[in-house]
Amino acid sequence: MTNPSEVLERGTQAWRARDPEAFASTYSEDAVMTGPGGMELHGRDGAKQFMAGWCEAVPDNDVEIVREHVCGSVVVQEGTFMGTHTGNLTAPDGQVVPPTGRSIRAPYVEVFELDGDHVVADRLYFDQLELLTQLGLMPAPAAAG
Repeated sequence: MTNPSEVLERGTQAWRARDPEAFASTYSEDAVMTGPGGMELHGRDGAKQFMAGWCEAVPDNDVEIVREHVCGSVVVQEGTFMGTHTGNLTAPDGQVVPPTGRSIRAPYVEVFELDGDHVVADRLYFDQLELLTQLGLMPAPAAAG
């Protein structure tokens, strides 16, 4: 049986190398990727689309995996996405956020289901308001009194 952590590590390394083919190869042809804002992408083309969108918006991005929890073929990763917003960021609804030049450091959680050497389901969770605040598009919350 394939080690799910090794499959995901190959995907992370492909992301860092900006290699969309290698990144997508860790997903099955019928994989489903979901995320905030109604994002739903399918298969390897969807994985490439996801990578292209974030790499266009934040070309210098990196990810740091903070924790990983493995239970059989399910892996939960807690991570941080970081970089500088210097390109267009396209939301799932097609709305485009032009470059702000701001740095972001956004925590996220991703839940993966694997079948052998491939991700078959990928559910991404992150705080959209926190991201928009870091981009300067939402006011910072008032401090607790």
